[in-house]
Amino acid sequence: MHTALPLSELRAALARGEITPRDLIENALATATWRKAQGARTFLHLDPDWIRAEAGELDRGSGLEQALGGIPVSVKDCFDVSGQPTTAGSTFYAGTRPTPAADSWLAARVRAAGGVRLGKTHLNEFAYGITGDNAHFGPCEIPMRPGCLTGGSSSGAAASVVEGSAVVGLGTDTGGSLRAPASFCGLVSLRPTRGVGSLEGCFPLAQSFDTPGFLLRHLADAPIVAEALLDVPITPVPESAPRVGIPAGSWLEGCEGDILENHSDFAARLREAGAVTEEWDADAWNEAVSLFVPIQTFEAWANHRHLLPAHRDEYEPAVRQRIEFGGTVTPEAYAQYQARRAGWCVRQDELWGRFDFLALPVSPVREIRIGEDQSGFRSRILPLTAPASVAGWPVLTVRGRGAGPEDQESHGRGIGLVARPGSDAALLAWGAWLAARGF
Repeated sequence: MHTALPLSELRAALARGEITPRDLIENALATATWRKAQGARTFLHLDPDWIRAEAGELDRGSGLEQALGGIPVSVKDCFDVSGQPTTAGSTFYAGTRPTPAADSWLAARVRAAGGVRLGKTHLNEFAYGITGDNAHFGPCEIPMRPGCLTGGSSSGAAASVVEGSAVVGLGTDTGGSLRAPASFCGLVSLRPTRGVGSLEGCFPLAQSFDTPGFLLRHLADAPIVAEALLDVPITPVPESAPRVGIPAGSWLEGCEGDILENHSDFAARLREAGAVTEEWDADAWNEAVSLFVPIQTFEAWANHRHLLPAHRDEYEPAVRQRIEFGGTVTPEAYAQYQARRAGWCVRQDELWGRFDFLALPVSPVREIRIGEDQSGFRSRILPLTAPASVAGWPVLTVRGRGAGPEDQESHGRGIGLVARPGSDAALLAWGAWLAARGF
């Protein structure tokens, strides 16, 4: 499967003519359509003729020298792509507006880098969920792990990379929507610093926390894609070993034993690679959820109040309830939560005098099963994901164990590498440091 190759190898094969862009896109389309016929829910919209037309000029060799020249990239269906509908994972949103006539900022970046946008992918309704289950379109299953949800809300983005219909999957992360599917599917993801890149042309969930980002297979590919899509410059791999903070304390109490063991094992592997690790008590992070939830729900309600009167009964009930709860948060209370958030962020700054990055679990469990009651999962995972969201920190999710999505040892064992705001390039360089050492 060509799409499973590291990006450097794939680009070299395209440059040598061993693979043509047409071959690559046709193989990706064949995978996507075959999987769809088998019942996979990776894509909510797939237009082969449109995709072939977009890829047409690459057949003549134009654009192959670019960072993503000829590379299939899936697009989470909350990003506009010119000439394609945007559902945002709902049954009614596409009908409330004309078909987009312009690309979203991130989709345009893919095209500018020579990539081919391959379909609009599955997501939790309006990206307001973290399981990968959608009551309207069904659950998104991990291709290599039958019966298990991908995690969400960037569910189809992850599935497209695992199944091989895309090399890169575009997604968003508000409270873990890239981190969770990366962990469950044995992938790598980047949630950049809040404010890096643009969400123009993307249906918002909560602007205080929303970030554009991506998923892929290979850790060493992340700096290439981040530079091409988000203007994060590639920086040299550090020569010195990193100082890594390992959280401890009651903040980890919701994690299963396997997750805690993986967390400890990863810290040991870091030390074996030469890193300097130090535990610190992360109990102050327990406050993050109480800041994240009311701010998120208030902003979600503000983004949906023009849709709710006409479409209230068309929302998933759980999604509608979370949105409507936001309407009970007064503007005065919202301002107070934002002030508390600012103070909390200032108190966390001392970490960056001690550490180059932090390493922490992404999910408290290894898997979430299709058909089982997942109503409590959001409250279990948010304590782990909310601190970075509240602080706007960049997070590079890596595999805590295993070799990739085909290796089920990788599934559910993601580790989030967290760095100070604005240090995305340095974080990716540390990721390259790890990749060079077999992580």
